[in-house]
Amino acid sequence: QTKLVELYQKYGSKKCHREFAAYRIFYQIYTKYKYNQPSSEMAVLLASLTKEQRESRVVKHALKVYAAVDQGDYCSFFRLYKTVENMGVYLLELLVDYVRHCALQRIFRSYRPTIPLQNIHDNLLYDGRVKGESAKEWKAFVRMKGLHVLKDGKPFTSKKLHKRMTNVVVDTKLSWGAVNGTFLWKVLDGDNVQRSDQ
Repeated sequence: QTKLVELYQKYGSKKCHREFAAYRIFYQIYTKYKYNQPSSEMAVLLASLTKEQRESRVVKHALKVYAAVDQGDYCSFFRLYKTVENMGVYLLELLVDYVRHCALQRIFRSYRPTIPLQNIHDNLLYDGRVKGESAKEWKAFVRMKGLHVLKDGKPFTSKKLHKRMTNVVVDTKLSWGAVNGTFLWKVLDGDNVQRSDQ
């Protein structure tokens, strides 16, 4: 990331400076939560922004994304995800599963005893609008171990559950164990991971 910053400062256009500043903010959000980096890293980045960058539409958008993730505001995060410009969507993709995990914990604590399955589908963008996703992510969610689904007050299972959501609710109390726990980040190329040869 440092080398790219130097290259943009030396050769990039002013438009690229604003766009890349937004990417740096997105990347900083990702590293803050994945690697538990202190907030001081973000403070240094924000202090390095020029007035022109801070007032640009893309940087303002990136700062709203930062606030949404930091405050656990999943509704705002997914609304902002749908309006991200340029290549920022590729960086926000890295955060989608984390935000969903945190959102599910918040939803399952807040909505007792049940929440309509359709609400989860719509609010967490399981509708195919997340870049690179298809129906398989939603199918994986509804088939998650420990998820208790009811229809007309009775336990409900169906291979087509991901499509048949009318009058289907999730028992949030019984399903708490399915979402409670630490989020496991995906390992990406470049991650400093020790392999164990067992």
